[in-house]
Amino acid sequence: MQDVFRVEIERVRFLSESNYLKFYVDKNEKWELLCLICTLDGDPRYGVYDYLNMLKTIRCSHLTLLKFLRERIKCGDFRVVQGEKKSRKTLRPNDGLINELQDYQERLIDWVSLVTSVKHSKPIDDCLDDAYG
Repeated sequence: MQDVFRVEIERVRFLSESNYLKFYVDKNEKWELLCLICTLDGDPRYGVYDYLNMLKTIRCSHLTLLKFLRERIKCGDFRVVQGEKKSRKTLRPNDGLINELQDYQERLIDWVSLVTSVKHSKPIDDCLDDAYG
């Protein structure tokens, strides 16, 4: 069971030291919103309000998330692109954010395999040191 907690520590530390992802991990709705925007990647059929209406983990107002999105757009996490309708603005994540999210997902797969693998003969500490310095 300690292996699971060690991996979770590594995951939390990675996210807290990230350039982009650290702004999304404090609330589930922010993380889900990030994943939705990255999945849709500027699809002109969807606008900001569509993203908010798709959320299943939302525990705050749409206004709160709109303010958060405006802040993240201002910081350069997303680029606003024109949607199908004139009034619809959709978002495209910047390359740095996408790369960091992909890196996180690859590491997450590695971390899960470290915990679930019955094949590794070294203690989890040694595996984590080998994999991530």
